[in-house]
Amino acid sequence: MSNEALRFYIATDGTAMQKAEMALVYSIQKVCSVPFSVHFMDKHRPNPLWHGWNDKKWYTPFSNFRFAIPEVNGFQGRAVYMDVDQIILKDPKELFELEIPEDKAWLALDPSRTDVMLMDCAKFKNIANWPSIEEQKQSDNHIGHYVQKMKDCWSPLPKRWCCNDGGIASNQGNKIETDPYDPETTCLMHYTQMDWQPWKPYPEKFNYPPHPHARAESLWWQMYAGALESKINFIKNNL
Repeated sequence: MSNEALRFYIATDGTAMQKAEMALVYSIQKVCSVPFSVHFMDKHRPNPLWHGWNDKKWYTPFSNFRFAIPEVNGFQGRAVYMDVDQIILKDPKELFELEIPEDKAWLALDPSRTDVMLMDCAKFKNIANWPSIEEQKQSDNHIGHYVQKMKDCWSPLPKRWCCNDGGIASNQGNKIETDPYDPETTCLMHYTQMDWQPWKPYPEKFNYPPHPHARAESLWWQMYAGALESKINFIKNNL
């Protein structure tokens, strides 16, 4: 792996998920041993790259942005894609250094799951008819179209790099059950069940009962508290 900074591409709605953005970035800062950069992908920031997409068939406000990453990254190097509703618990240097087989282009828990991906960006040029960003913007294809294109280039991500809700099975049909949370080995926590998310981003849609995995919820609040404290200290130091 080169000495270039680790590049994280985070998909978010840019509004209701602002607390999640803060917690995620702080979690990376807390454990990352090497330089890194974070690139948010959403419609509300001024970056025109993420404006004007045909999103009629998207499941979320950011569904297809992830498939633009190889081109955004110049079809070179590695990049990690993450949904915003996650935190990192172990040094992500290890994630970026995971082996990707020569004939594969990306790692994820499952070929149908793209919520955490390690991408070898150069290899996406070799995927037959891989669309440019401009083609993706205009297309009305949903996320499954791109997953189908990529499936033969998939290789499994170690399970420690995605623990869904502490390992408690979701009742949302498009989720998969993962290994249970282990403080020694779990590297990433994904708060994937939307009505369990501790920061309660959409109160008009969900009632938000307590998260069924108390430790998972506590971990998120620790990261958010750390982010707030870091922000306060920055302001104090720059008065």
